Amino acid sequence: MTPHFSPTLIFDLDGTLVDSAITITDTLNKMRSKKHLSPLELEMVKPLVALGADELIEIGLPYKDVPHSRKLKEFRTTYLDAQVEKNDLFDGVEETLTTLKSLGIKLAICTNKPRLLADKTLNETGIASHFDCVVCGCEAANNKPSPDQLFLVMQILGSQSHECLFIGDTRVDYSASLAAEISFIYFPSGYDKDLSWTKGLLRFPTKSLSSGIIIRAFQQLGFFSPHKG
Repeated sequence: MTPHFSPTLIFDLDGTLVDSAITITDTLNKMRSKKHLSPLELEMVKPLVALGADELIEIGLPYKDVPHSRKLKEFRTTYLDAQVEKNDLFDGVEETLTTLKSLGIKLAICTNKPRLLADKTLNETGIASHFDCVVCGCEAANNKPSPDQLFLVMQILGSQSHECLFIGDTRVDYSASLAAEISFIYFPSGYDKDLSWTKGLLRFPTKSLSSGIIIRAFQQLGFFSPHKG
C-alpha cells in the first residue's frame, strides 16, 4: 500500500498527543498553594485546558490581587521548570508516528501553545524528531479556531487542504479544520466531551492513537489505494 502523493497529517498537541493536563494541574496547584487554595483534581482541569490559556488562568487561579498578565507569565515560567514525562504521551502515540513517517506521510503540529512550552513538551516526551513542521501560538496572524495556523502549516509543507487530515480533541480544533476546509478526526481524550456529539466527524473509537485508524481515514478520503507488485 503506497500513497498516490505525500499526504499531510496535522496534530493538535495538548489533549491529542500528550496528556498535558497532568503537568498543567501540577503547575496550577503549585501556584494555588502559595495563595492557600485547595488543589485541583486532574479531571477538573481537563475541560479548562480546552478553553485556552486565558480562561484556564482566570478559572484555575481565581485570586484577584495579581493581574492576569502576571499570573499567565508566572504560570508559563513554572511550567517551564516542570518535568514533562515520556509516559504523559497517550497510548500508541510513538508507534503511530513511527509507522506513519515510514509511509512517507508529512507530519505536523498545530497548537496554540507558546513555542517554548511546545518545544519543551515535544523534546521531553521524545517525539520532536517525527515532525516536519511545528506551528505554535502567535506564529500566524490568528490562533485556532481561526484557520490561519493551518494555512501556515500548508504553506510551509507545500500541501493543499484536500491532501490534509487534522486530528484534534476540542471544538477549537474542529472549528479551525472547518474554516480551513481540512478533514478532521476527533480524538476523545476527555478534554472536550461536548465535541463527541458533533455530527460529520471521523472518530477514534478509543483513547489510544492507532496508525490503522488513520490509514483507513486516508483511504476513505482517497489518499491511499492498494499497491500491487
